[in-house]
Amino acid sequence: MDQCSRNVSGHDTPSAVAYFGEQSEDAAVAARAAAEQGRFFEFLSAVYKEAPEHKHPDLPRERLIAFAKKAGVPDIERFTADLDDAGLRAAAEASNSEAAQLGVTSVPFFVAGDNTLSGAQPTSVFRQYLDAAIAKAS
Repeated sequence: MDQCSRNVSGHDTPSAVAYFGEQSEDAAVAARAAAEQGRFFEFLSAVYKEAPEHKHPDLPRERLIAFAKKAGVPDIERFTADLDDAGLRAAAEASNSEAAQLGVTSVPFFVAGDNTLSGAQPTSVFRQYLDAAIAKAS
């Protein structure tokens, strides 16, 4: 599975893609800032846990910092400074550009090798999708 994970994911840094304006872009930078301290998935979980069911959450800077605290980001001062880090913002923008090149039009969106899958899908669809990507990579 370790070999499969590397081949299918292809990325060494987790990323969040921004689709919904400036706050979404700031949230993508915040996710990278949390990743810098090993708390990427915990940060995303905190954000998604409080997201409204049928609309986009309000994500001002203060709220992003609150999510980082809930996610257990150990150095909140560093996290806050990282929100203004030009390198993290450039990396988030690069992820957005890559997503656009792949044809990402909605979330969730999955890429395994050169296979793409858009939208929430039943488990059986994911199994077929990943099996095909693994077979092609082998």
